[in-house]
Amino acid sequence: MSTKINYAAYDGIHRSELPAAIIFTVIYVPPLLISILLAFRKKTSVYRALVLFSLTRLVSFALRSALAGNTSAAENENVLIAEQVIYSVGFAGLIYSAYTLIIDRDEMVNPGGNGGRTGIFLLLGRILKYPNVMRLVITVAIVLGIYGGVKASDTNPNQQSTGSALREAALYIFLAVVCILNILTLLLAADERRVGVWGWNHTAFGQRYGILVLLVIAVMCLIREAYLVSTAKNLAKVGVSLSLNVFRLLIQPYLFVQQNRAPLFYPLAALPEFIAVMMFMVPGLVPSKIELLERANGSKSGRVTDSGIPMTQEPQYASNRV
Repeated sequence: MSTKINYAAYDGIHRSELPAAIIFTVIYVPPLLISILLAFRKKTSVYRALVLFSLTRLVSFALRSALAGNTSAAENENVLIAEQVIYSVGFAGLIYSAYTLIIDRDEMVNPGGNGGRTGIFLLLGRILKYPNVMRLVITVAIVLGIYGGVKASDTNPNQQSTGSALREAALYIFLAVVCILNILTLLLAADERRVGVWGWNHTAFGQRYGILVLLVIAVMCLIREAYLVSTAKNLAKVGVSLSLNVFRLLIQPYLFVQQNRAPLFYPLAALPEFIAVMMFMVPGLVPSKIELLERANGSKSGRVTDSGIPMTQEPQYASNRV
């Protein structure tokens, strides 16, 4: 009689975390529905990417709930692999949303310009003007993460080692992207302060103090990725030959702290992501496609106020702008 292996427990997913997994499955329903609504209403890729992120998180936590609470699912290696791959891929949606939002808000402040930046800051600022480079980097990280996740499940130790290395490389790429996001957010904060955005009498909180919300999003992404990178060496390997590694598979979850350990995973990875996605729901934070087009047209026609607001319609703000 063959010994059944609880792959979920080996990966650090135990029945004790079932309530947390269910809670995170449920709480991602509202941001998913809101993102779908706003994607149609504002017609911006920020919310389209958030739809992808929220959907992948809902599915991955549903799979995690099954792994934690259902013995059959916990003993099915394919379910564990699916949870890992979907969770890894989903983060790209959050990063892309944050990056696109920075691009959009930068265009509202510096239409067609560089904000007076020089030196290294000019180089970093140009990343905002050439988004395809960042998209390519994010795509590479996604491909490495997926391919690495598949290879890590191979029974060949060499393939497992290759898979782990690829997954770790994807994590470091995401970390680099998140660090760039934080730098770009600080540059945007300086530009918004220069043109006096905080002094405008906006009707929505997100229009006036959106940069503070963006800083929270960037920091939450950094906390999440820093935790995963710092624990990358503690990733469990699945698909190990049972005849040689049954004992190791059964006892290893209790010998060291793994990346998936619930007391650390939920507050340092899952919660920061959820806080970040909810920040996108702040009213007025994300410019609509119409607002961006009006901004571009106002810049081309020269009908722009001294504070950088297009005058294609009646001014929306009070005259006490700095």
